[in-house]
Amino acid sequence: MTIIKNVPFDLANTRVDKAVSELFPDFSRTQIKKWILDGRILVNGELSKPKENVQENDEIEINPIEEKKVSWEAQNINFDVHYEADDFIVINKSPGLVMHPGSGCYDGTLANGLIYRFPELASLPRSGIVHRLDKDTSGVLLIARNEKFRNYFINQMQTRSIKKEYIAVVVGSTLGSFSIEEPIGRDRFNRTKMAIRSDGKEAITRVKLKESIKNYSILDIAIETGRTHQIRVHLSAKKLPIIGDRIYDPGKSIGKGAILWTNGVKYWGELKNNLFHGYGSYNAFGTGVGSQYRYIGEYKDGMRHGQGTYRFWECPYDEYVGEFRENLFHGRGKLTYCNKDIYEGQFWNGKR
Repeated sequence: MTIIKNVPFDLANTRVDKAVSELFPDFSRTQIKKWILDGRILVNGELSKPKENVQENDEIEINPIEEKKVSWEAQNINFDVHYEADDFIVINKSPGLVMHPGSGCYDGTLANGLIYRFPELASLPRSGIVHRLDKDTSGVLLIARNEKFRNYFINQMQTRSIKKEYIAVVVGSTLGSFSIEEPIGRDRFNRTKMAIRSDGKEAITRVKLKESIKNYSILDIAIETGRTHQIRVHLSAKKLPIIGDRIYDPGKSIGKGAILWTNGVKYWGELKNNLFHGYGSYNAFGTGVGSQYRYIGEYKDGMRHGQGTYRFWECPYDEYVGEFRENLFHGRGKLTYCNKDIYEGQFWNGKR
């Protein structure tokens, strides 16, 4: 919707951005400056610059964009709480969960969920969050419950008294232990990415090989600094991109048709946010009766979900062919016990 107003006498000879701010107080100065540069605000039908002056009776034409506002409201977000104390909470963040609202993600974040479960956190900056994990990274987070502990923990991080350790599965092979000490800054060509830059901030990553699996490696990682995307940037620079990292593994070294082996487990299929997603097959091999099974079918966010076949080795095996919902038999299917006891019909949440 276009709005037009004329410049009054008392705003003559003032900057365009200041005059527009006075004429349209419902919009912030930052919004107005951006709209001027984007050509959404015209002066007498012409493009202008924020610092140019307007005159009495100049016609200001504004075509505002209704922007979605960031919400810090309480929302019921699923996450696991490992430990509660008077001063802090220890939680487990799942992959795919954004830490707090911001540009491009206005709500539905961990911060919204923290306020829902612990309302007192609404009075703390960032809902008590004092350190972060990337959206697609899972792991343990410590949340402050009061300002005193928040300041204490921030001081511990600033003095590097906190140990931060991670496990990463990467494409490529390596040996032993090594350190990566390369400064990191904003990518010059893509502002959503980080990159190694000579003028960047100090970044130190310690890497130790945990296990090799053909052309893949499981790494133990410790960081002494906490730069944005630090581990992902450093490993990618060493030609060891993290599996499933869509930003720092542009070659998509793993995806459809990938095969992984670790501790007797084999998966072939597609990954999404580091979770099985789409059509695939999964085999687990162990020792003893009942420790081997195979599933071939559809996955959704790491769980059997959709049409599939599940075989569990017992006597000699049990087999289910049909629909799944969140790892449970659900819908039309056929269940065979020991290759003779057969049920064919409807299932609901794992039950006939």
